[in-house]
Amino acid sequence: VLPWGQPQDQRPDEAYSLLYEWGPFDDDVEILGYPHIDLAVGADRPVAHVSAKLCDVFDDGTSALVSRGFLNLTHRDSHTEPSALEPGRLYDAGIALSATSWVLERGHRLRLALAGTDWPNVWTPPEPVALTFDPSGCRLTLPVARGHNGLRNPQLRPPPAERGETEEATKSLQSDSHVEWRIEQDMLERETHYVVDHGSTYETEIGSKMTESYCGRLSVSTTDPGRARAEGRVRYEIVWPEGTATTEVRSLLRSSPASYTLELDLEVSHDGAVFGRRRWERTFDRRLQ
Repeated sequence: VLPWGQPQDQRPDEAYSLLYEWGPFDDDVEILGYPHIDLAVGADRPVAHVSAKLCDVFDDGTSALVSRGFLNLTHRDSHTEPSALEPGRLYDAGIALSATSWVLERGHRLRLALAGTDWPNVWTPPEPVALTFDPSGCRLTLPVARGHNGLRNPQLRPPPAERGETEEATKSLQSDSHVEWRIEQDMLERETHYVVDHGSTYETEIGSKMTESYCGRLSVSTTDPGRARAEGRVRYEIVWPEGTATTEVRSLLRSSPASYTLELDLEVSHDGAVFGRRRWERTFDRRLQ
């Protein structure tokens, strides 16, 4: 259990998270299991989120993610029966972080970052929100392995270039696949976009040719977090000697502070001709999400 101090100083334009640090450590610290955080936390809105990230901070100031956790504070007591927060009141809440096996080397520091959102991993809260923490009621518990486990260090194979593989062979492995990932800032619309696009083409065991394509765009307002949307498209194409079958699904999930709306469109084609189409649309309440 690590004592809770004061957050690290940050410039106003960097204050996206509260940062707490421990160390540098005099010896290696092996974390093995599920870290846990107990919080005394309040919010100025009835719905608020808490994102927690543990990071290994190196000597040069760079860091690597060790473990993360997230909690919608309306679910602090129950995931099946959430309850709204009373603004200005402090609540006890616990966050179980994901399991990890990580060694903090001697001289490194451990950093905990607390924030009100974890976009694009988690949908944003319905309103802008300010969180308040009482350090006297906060605690970080680390599962630490002590002593040597008796296992030898693994012997890893060298990278492909050192194994003598040719540049042409490496290119051939990459020629039928692609991955695109980027963050965009729309200054006029005041939106941030997360864009992903990837796919591949390959031969199947039965001799057909398969092409998969996945692309999506997640968007959120920089002034109104309740206004967000996720757009996606998935396309499959199978080519046989007898013909080509294609399916494509397009989805749109958008939110307002009060509701979500989901739209799905499915299209199936055979040899380029549309075989069938279906469309679904539904709007439902956020229910303290």
